[in-house]
Parts: sequence; structure tokens; C-alpha cells
Amino acid sequence: MRKLAAFCVLLFAIGLSCRSSGHSSASLPQSLTNADVSWDGTPFGLEPRLSDAASNVLMQGSAAVSGLREALNDSGRVVVAHVILTKMRREPFEVSGSQWNGLQVDLFADGRVEYDRDNLKEVQSHWRRVLSAAEEKR
Repeated sequence: MRKLAAFCVLLFAIGLSCRSSGHSSASLPQSLTNADVSWDGTPFGLEPRLSDAASNVLMQGSAAVSGLREALNDSGRVVVAHVILTKMRREPFEVSGSQWNGLQVDLFADGRVEYDRDNLKEVQSHWRRVLSAAEEKR
């Protein structure tokens, strides 16, 4: 019984230290960039892979949405915000060899990835509408 109590105290202390470490859910997405998403071309279409930092933001769920909303306004972070928000919604979407939920992705044999600026603006507009509608439902 003492071991269980000690374990619970330890978990509580770890939780408190994580809260006081200065890493709020709103500030974490600001450290992310589009480079936190890598792409695989599969027989079923494009598949994004998130870095550990981006995966941690995904696990925060709705607590990270305000920071992700800010990231959508930055062309250097819009892709990572789009992928995280899409995965958070857990709704069906279209995928092909060149697009993933409306995001056009150009993969090159040398590993480079390019995004069309006009398409990024469409993605930003899409998420503004979706997030505004979600706020209105609250």
C-alpha cells in the first residue's frame, strides 16, 4: 500500500513540474514549422508523418487549437497546422498521390517537398471557416 501511495505522489509531482515548466499549449505550436511534417507516397495516396514535437501538440487536442489557429497565418507553419487539425477532427477526407485533405503536395525524388502558395491560402481559408463554425456551435 505504501508503494502505491508513493507512486501516486510521484505522479502528482511530475504533473506539477510539467505544468510549471513554462510549456503552455498555446506556445508549443509556435515552435513548429512545416519541416515537422514529412510525406510518404503510398499506393493509397500521400501519408504525412509528424515529428515528435508535432505529435505532442496533436496529443494536446483542443488545448492546442488557438496556437494552431495562429500557425495557420504563417506560410512557414500552415502545413503542420493543417495536418494536426485534420488529424484532430478524425473525419473522412480525400487523399491522392498529389493532395491530402485539400493540400497540394509536390514530392520530388531527391526528397524535396513543395507547396503551392495559392493552395496554402485555400487551406488557410478552409480552416478559418471550419474553426469559426466550431466556435459558433459552442
